[in-house]
Amino acid sequence: LAAAQVPGNYQQRDLSQPEALAGLAEFDLVSCLAVLQHIPGAAHRHALLGEMVAHLKPGGRLILSSWQFLDSARQGRKIRPWTEAGLAANDVEPGDYLLSWQRGTTALRYVAFLDEGSLRMEADRLGCTILTAFRADGREGDLNLYMVWQK
Repeated sequence: LAAAQVPGNYQQRDLSQPEALAGLAEFDLVSCLAVLQHIPGAAHRHALLGEMVAHLKPGGRLILSSWQFLDSARQGRKIRPWTEAGLAANDVEPGDYLLSWQRGTTALRYVAFLDEGSLRMEADRLGCTILTAFRADGREGDLNLYMVWQK
């Protein structure tokens, strides 16, 4: 839909795979909205953020969003035990959660809780400046954290 309305170079990649951005050029802007928290493994998310920043031109911007579900009692009620997915708590990393999906079907989804502090540390590690950080969306008006980093 966006490609039809806004000209640009749109790329679709499987971000769950290592080196998902290999072969791409540098960009003025990279966006990763409502995705990063669904990538399993802190090391993989760490590497993916590094890849995204590496593909920014100097002064380029990375726009991120991350679901802040632990800050909402309503969303917190959706947390399910790992046993429902055939896993034990020691099979996953701290901050990893299994949540129910209840929109027209019953399903489970993996979500890592990525708070503002951890994302600020990643930006610093990658040599990026945070231009802005704010929360918006959902009934509560603050279910997503948005950040704009600059290389």
